[in-house]
Amino acid sequence: MMSIHETVHHVVESNIIAASMIIAAIGKDGATYDWSWLYPNLVWIKRMGYAKAPIKPAIQMLECMNEHIANLVRVNPKVLKRKVTLFDKPGCDTHTMTVEEIMHHESSHAIDHLKEVQID
Repeated sequence: MMSIHETVHHVVESNIIAASMIIAAIGKDGATYDWSWLYPNLVWIKRMGYAKAPIKPAIQMLECMNEHIANLVRVNPKVLKRKVTLFDKPGCDTHTMTVEEIMHHESSHAIDHLKEVQID
């Protein structure tokens, strides 16, 4: 299980990947994005040093990056329907997602992780 500190970095990392998928889709409808190199398990999280990396810069970057992506969508809402073909895992079939689906998936992903770290 990830610590709260590691969870913050994991969610930021996930949003970085999602933002680059969105940029690929906006740049070229139907673009292909290979993120099969990423496997954010506990070994990955340790390798990345998330337990010791400061959180503040990650959160600041996340806020700016998400504002940037939101602005790209605001100036042209039609990009929500643009698609990207994804390679999730080596040797697996691809699948396609729209920008809107990526955004929904990432917000749900973050909410799921936030529920895991809620303090009663």
